[in-house]
Amino acid sequence: MRLLLRARDAAVEPVELLSEMGPLLGEGRLVSVERAQLWASLAEVAARYRDHEVRVTAMEQAVALRGVQHAGDRLVGVRADALWDAYLDYAAALGNASQLLVGRFDDWLALAGKRAEGGDVGARALYAYLSLQSSEPRVAEAARSGLVNALVRESRGLRILGALYLDSRRHREIDALAPSLRAPLVAYALGESRLDVAARLLEGLDSETRQALPGTWRAPVAVALIGSDRVDEALRLVDAGDAAGAVPVDGLVQVAMALQRAGEYARAADLLERALASAESPWERRELLLLAAQSEA
Repeated sequence: MRLLLRARDAAVEPVELLSEMGPLLGEGRLVSVERAQLWASLAEVAARYRDHEVRVTAMEQAVALRGVQHAGDRLVGVRADALWDAYLDYAAALGNASQLLVGRFDDWLALAGKRAEGGDVGARALYAYLSLQSSEPRVAEAARSGLVNALVRESRGLRILGALYLDSRRHREIDALAPSLRAPLVAYALGESRLDVAARLLEGLDSETRQALPGTWRAPVAVALIGSDRVDEALRLVDAGDAAGAVPVDGLVQVAMALQRAGEYARAADLLERALASAESPWERRELLLLAAQSEA
């Protein structure tokens, strides 16, 4: 591909390559893997020019597009570890620019929080850096939570998160992953049909940890529990929790559909009735009524 060769030209600047990529990306002429290659090439060019923001943004696009089946494909040239490297370099540059001292990580955390308010890519870089570099469990945990929250605001955020923690050399063992990462990664694994990975992630989520989850993450964890023949535990998770832990309507539907697949039609119908009572729009109610009818059939 001509643009991939152009990216190797030391005289090509990031903005120049991006302008040439635009027509190809916008015309739907490329499959996801080819698009991922282009973004990865842009990241390499940006790295040469030390344009950290473009480098991180391009690598995020690349790892989100590459697909699980190409995670370790050398021909694709897209590795999750390259995104970690981009994050670390950008965070170091931001720290230097703000005259932050290594070891005084509360200051770094404050900077990340400030930048996160505007959805800044630099916040994700800082959170990623702190999650690896801080020896203080409190700071590292806050950084992991910050990274998750920042990524899930993005359209492909879960795919990026999954690549960072499930497909990189820095995190080889699922068993070593922090509990706070597991529920979002369960959601990612289910979305990618990596059911075996979702089941392994569940092993580090004990009952107490699951009960503390916000409503957003209760549904995918419940779906994974149902897939592991732990239906009663799944329903207890859906039923428990205060207003902050309430499962949203779309989450209730996900769990109900998992119950249907497991042959638990009566329980699925009960859950759909709950979702129907919480639905706000006529369109939602119509769709839920159709699902409820299927469950009763």
